[in-house]
Amino acid sequence: MDTSQLHFGQLIENLVRDKGSDIDSEARKWGFERNNLYKIFHKEDLNTGHLRRACEIYRVDMSYFLGENRSVNQVGKANIGGSGNIQYKGQANTLSPIEHADNNLINENERLKEQVRHLNDQNQLLREMVEILKAKT
Repeated sequence: MDTSQLHFGQLIENLVRDKGSDIDSEARKWGFERNNLYKIFHKEDLNTGHLRRACEIYRVDMSYFLGENRSVNQVGKANIGGSGNIQYKGQANTLSPIEHADNNLINENERLKEQVRHLNDQNQLLREMVEILKAKT
């Protein structure tokens, strides 16, 4: 499989666009602002947390991101190395209920971490604004 042509952000963008809803409501599903979702669209490589979240939201298997036919009916198994190389094993792989629950918790944790980062950024901006206002008085 030639992984040099994979662009995970574009694949996620295709899923979002196929939903046909507006970008703001899709971003809310991710727990993001719209600009953060657009950032994902432009990234060629994404961490597995984002890919898992996309699988959960759009009800596709991980094989969607790895398979050449973009089938959503099969579950594939991938080995994603530290170098970013992906080796597709192509074997059917079903998750147990515990593994599925674990994946859901990991996805939720990633989403909450992103929300905390966003809120921390907003908090910092508010602090800076308060300091500016204090300096003016």
